[in-house]
This record gives sequence, C-alpha cells and structure tokens, in this order.
Amino acid sequence: FTWLNQDEILIGTNAGLVLFNSALGSLNHFAKASFNNKKVRAIFRDSKDQIWVGTYDEGIYVIDLNGRIKKHYEVAEDQLVGHQVWRIIEDRNNNIWIATFNGLSRYNPENDEFTNFISAG
Repeated sequence: FTWLNQDEILIGTNAGLVLFNSALGSLNHFAKASFNNKKVRAIFRDSKDQIWVGTYDEGIYVIDLNGRIKKHYEVAEDQLVGHQVWRIIEDRNNNIWIATFNGLSRYNPENDEFTNFISAG
C-alpha cells in the first residue's frame, strides 16, 4: 500500500487497486477501468508523485495520482527482468529498483533505461 494523502491509502489486491479513505471509512475501486482483475503485488509512490504498480503477471504500470496510466513496462531485453513484481523502491539517485521473481531491475529515469541483474543460481 501507499499513502496518497493524509486520509487516503491506495491498496493492491487480487482484483486491482482500492482506495481506503480513513476519514470517511470508505473503500472503493481506484482506476477500475485500468486495473480491474489485475493482481497487484507492489505499490510505490516515488519522489515525483508517480505511483508504480507492480503486478503478479503483467509487469509494472506507472500512473499519476488520478489513476491515469503513464507507462507500462513488461518483460523484454531492455525492460523488466520478470513479470511477477514483488517490491519497488527508489534510491537517493532517483533510480527505481524493482524486485521480480526472475531477478532485480534498476530503472534510470534520466535516460529511461533498465539494467537487469539475474541470479546465477
């Protein structure tokens, strides 16, 4: 999950994204048209207020705070090392690190490039 603001938490589920509003006590689908029935495993809000949504089998989506998809990355030689995304973090150099079932991917936003690290074993 990740906080959107003081009252709202974005949560990943097996049926997509849901938004919990703690002030209202409400739970509603978020960006339902884009994420309905997607198995969301990781959510991360980066320093540029982009939300990275890691899925079980469809790679990573980068969305804005309104739920609009900005980018979608899948498994490819120049993209993600695996479809099953488990964790997403940002380092102090603003690189995005993505842990997948098959290895680790580092995304460099300055040049829009991925570097992949795959376990030898």
